[in-house]
Amino acid sequence: MLRNQAVVATLTPAGTSWTFTEPTALGAATYGYAARVADAAGNVSTAGGSTRSVVISTQFPLANAATTLSTINGVAPNANGSVPINNIASPVLAGTIQRGLIAAPPGVEIVRVYRNGTAVGTASVNGLNWSFTSASLAEGTYTFLARIEQSGSPGTFGQPSASVSDPIDLTAPGRVTVTATSNVAPSSAVSGAVPASANIVGQTNDPTPTVTIQLSAALGGDTLVIQRNGVAITPSLTQCPGVPPNTCFTFTDNPGVSIPVPTANPIITLNNTAVRPPVTNVYTARVTDAAGNVSQGSLTANFDYFVCNQVRANTTFGGTHASVASTDTPCQQCHRIFTDTSTQTPVTYVSVPQSTPTYWCRRPF
Repeated sequence: MLRNQAVVATLTPAGTSWTFTEPTALGAATYGYAARVADAAGNVSTAGGSTRSVVISTQFPLANAATTLSTINGVAPNANGSVPINNIASPVLAGTIQRGLIAAPPGVEIVRVYRNGTAVGTASVNGLNWSFTSASLAEGTYTFLARIEQSGSPGTFGQPSASVSDPIDLTAPGRVTVTATSNVAPSSAVSGAVPASANIVGQTNDPTPTVTIQLSAALGGDTLVIQRNGVAITPSLTQCPGVPPNTCFTFTDNPGVSIPVPTANPIITLNNTAVRPPVTNVYTARVTDAAGNVSQGSLTANFDYFVCNQVRANTTFGGTHASVASTDTPCQQCHRIFTDTSTQTPVTYVSVPQSTPTYWCRRPF
């Protein structure tokens, strides 16, 4: 292969065909190409066919009509010509043009957008600014550029923008499961109760539950965010035993939530079936990947109180049962369940002396 009568490459044909690609970009000029065949002895054929000329021009048909692609989804490309991975299926492109567009025929101009080398639409132009919203795309990496063109003659165009890559990831991380268990034994003191009082006796729905977060896949480089009632918390996480690393975490929510003694009068019904007001905790965990896809799980834990006093004793099956121990705390008495000998069904009996003050007791978890 000769360029301007100088040998620039030796090619091995495929049958009777051959191709040649310049290894580096050439400057603006006219180049003449010719091909010869040489045998093993070094004999060279005469030129077969005429020399082919190629004219390379760095001037675009439309002068002073450069286009810039400034951002995709509001983010400028990095030095490698790419925006960060994201989960926006319909990317929004924006940029500028060097001058205003010609609006009068016959040379009406537009800003045309190309995706992976194919024209996909015309941008909206306002002065020297343009924008374009793509149709919804599947996952993948797409390369965009834009340029000013004559509307009826795409081959007449100005200097195009630099190409910008847009990697799109629409797959959410695996599922997150959140569970909670009690770490306070029944009838023990309540940690964190407000006000701190012996009148509040702990049941299994304590204000410092142990929360477990189970992931369907190892966390890897994704981000785990834990919230209590919509507010992010940063507990000290412990790996769950006996499972693959970074797939399960547990923590004790401490100091947890303050549980105030209710001030409203409770609703009293048989068998302790209605109380007010409850305190509700919603524990939420979500995994966010680099593209912004989110997988989320949540747990709602209700922290309820009921009143244990003489009114309750009088309205819950008539008061004292012989098996209620005198050493029981009022809340233990309110929670006693016995078998009614007449019906053989479990019922709740309470025994509170008339002089006993009101006790607010938390329900079992």
